[in-house]
Amino acid sequence: MADGPEAIQLDLATCEASVPHVDPESFPKPLAGTSRICRATIAHDDIQAFVISPQRATAR
Repeated sequence: MADGPEAIQLDLATCEASVPHVDPESFPKPLAGTSRICRATIAHDDIQAFVISPQRATAR
């Protein structure tokens, strides 16, 4: 199996502007917490949830 592409880091502002996403009304229960931001992307039949902490506001 080939290795996937290398991960890149995006700051939150770039990610918000560049990645099509939705802002869920609530967090998935296992990911809930205080002072967190939740975003979700939808591609084909997959939903990916991203939880972002203000202390580490980069997406990988």
